[in-house]
Amino acid sequence: MYRIVHCRMWRRGASFRNLSGPRTPNAQHLWLYLLTGDATIAIPGVIPLTREGLASRLDWKASTAFDSCVEEISAAGMASFDWKSGLVWCPSSFKFNKPQSPNVVRSWGKAFDVLPECRLKVQIWKAIGAFCTELGEAFRQAFDEAFPEAFDEGFLLLLHDPVTDPSPVKAPAPKKAKALTLDLKEFEPFWSAYPNKKGKEAARRAWAKARKDGRILPLVDVGKRAFVEGWITVDAVVEHVQQRAETDRDWLKEDGQYIPHASTFLNQSRWTDSWKPSKRSRHDPGASEWEYDTYRKADSKRHHEHPQWLVYVSAAADLPPRSAPPFEEWLKGKETGRGQQGPQQTEK
Repeated sequence: MYRIVHCRMWRRGASFRNLSGPRTPNAQHLWLYLLTGDATIAIPGVIPLTREGLASRLDWKASTAFDSCVEEISAAGMASFDWKSGLVWCPSSFKFNKPQSPNVVRSWGKAFDVLPECRLKVQIWKAIGAFCTELGEAFRQAFDEAFPEAFDEGFLLLLHDPVTDPSPVKAPAPKKAKALTLDLKEFEPFWSAYPNKKGKEAARRAWAKARKDGRILPLVDVGKRAFVEGWITVDAVVEHVQQRAETDRDWLKEDGQYIPHASTFLNQSRWTDSWKPSKRSRHDPGASEWEYDTYRKADSKRHHEHPQWLVYVSAAADLPPRSAPPFEEWLKGKETGRGQQGPQQTEK
């Protein structure tokens, strides 16, 4: 026989709170709180609390007596405690709190996503999957839809312990067609921003690999993982490419011949490279003043549309003010092989 119990009685139930309770930690009282307490979440039996937090909820001290109650419950297999991560789990709760529909399982995914990453979370994930499988195909499908992103290849921990669990349970993967659509949708802004338009198909494969490896992440996924050097978000890598296309000194030289193919950029995580910005962006509104201080104003008016003009400007940026040779002289030297390194100072 079962009855509905309001969890809020522990905090908002004035009559219940006024009743006398155990002055010292008691295992039965602790177990009752774990089942009905106000710290429980949508997933049955899951309580995100630290040792001190759980003790304070019961107006107890986190003392040796409290630890003895925890050990008593743990030894009986009634609950598992991970104090370091701040997570408690009562596995039998599933049996007494079956979801009313597959939509309930889908709602668990959001609650599960914010739990701290730890091995106990992995155990809970496996238990939910097995429980939903027992309930039937509709519930298992709901689990596959709600939990696919919980443990992908970029997850911080192993999905199984090879010593205690020699038969690992693989995380359900989303359908391939859906994953491909996602990759293409995210890839297009990157490709539009990238200045070297050679090898689009190779770049798309490199993008998919970087996403699969977890080196490029959607912003919503960043909170699921600890920070690792070399990772970047989807939006950040697009902004990085746009900035380098406008200001990277090497990328602006020789009509962009030093810009790597997009596939190379992605496969080698080149967003981690150090690079030197030009003194002025090619679209910087204040560039005109700087230009006239660096080379002749007449050259700017006469040759600014020449295909080699930006190459000349980029090379001139490395020279002292008013020291660059005239554009035509530089271009003639470049064509005869004497100007390969850019503008040189003229002899006085």
